[in-house]
Amino acid sequence: MRVLHSILDPDDLPARFGLAGACRLLHHGHNDTYELRTTAGEFVARIVRHGWRTRAQVEAELAVLRHLSAEGVPVSAPVAGPVDIDAPEGVRLAVLFPKAPGNIPHCLDDETCDELGSTLGRMHRVLDDWRGPERLCLDLDFLVGASLDALVASFPERSAELDELRGRFARLGDRVSHAGLARGWLHGDFINANVFWSPKLGVTIFDFDFCGTGWRAYDVATFRWGLQVAQAGEADALFARFLDAYEAEMERIDRDALDDLVTIRHLWVWAIDVAHGESFRRLNPLSFEHRLLVLLARPA
Repeated sequence: MRVLHSILDPDDLPARFGLAGACRLLHHGHNDTYELRTTAGEFVARIVRHGWRTRAQVEAELAVLRHLSAEGVPVSAPVAGPVDIDAPEGVRLAVLFPKAPGNIPHCLDDETCDELGSTLGRMHRVLDDWRGPERLCLDLDFLVGASLDALVASFPERSAELDELRGRFARLGDRVSHAGLARGWLHGDFINANVFWSPKLGVTIFDFDFCGTGWRAYDVATFRWGLQVAQAGEADALFARFLDAYEAEMERIDRDALDDLVTIRHLWVWAIDVAHGESFRRLNPLSFEHRLLVLLARPA
């Protein structure tokens, strides 16, 4: 029987990086994340799902991180990898990162939003001059077209509703394409779950798995989406702080375009869950109805 996504034994992982110590699984998702406590220090290892990213894509991501770190942007830059691990489903790539100080800020406040906005703006500015290897292109084909195709493949019986969505997103995509948004390298998944915060040391950005080129405003809209999902009652005020801090580092962003990009983010997250999430997400009709209603309630 074919294996789609194995879970590697944590006890075997430190030795793959020439380390000795304890290891535990932190997260089993699109990729797997392990925490290593070794005699050389504390680290986090990311084990890339087989077939999820090519070696060239992983190496391009690591090159971006090294560049940002060298320019003083607070990111978790790699210390080793990628190394090959033979898994039941095929070769998986493993990368080792230093463990960032602090914790994920699950409840954001004015201070963290100020710093996150400023840090994202500085990161975008530093990446203006980056000429590294090509990676993902976060355009309408990637964010919208492939997402709708994944939903149609998973829910063929709901083709009528999905055809309606395709029409709505065609109009939305046309607006975004003509909004004159700045393009360049971006994080691709800039949410609080991909940041560590320490009161003394500030923020550290990690998980650049979706980094590539696209509209810089998509990173900003992704952060807004995260606030609306996790802290709906405070989202507008917190996002205003974040956006002011960001625009102090970068140019002003069209607000209407941000609304459209948040809608695109809703679609993309739904599709990524369906294509790579647990089977109950694909089969649960209530999940489909909820996600569809969320999208239909947004401006067309």
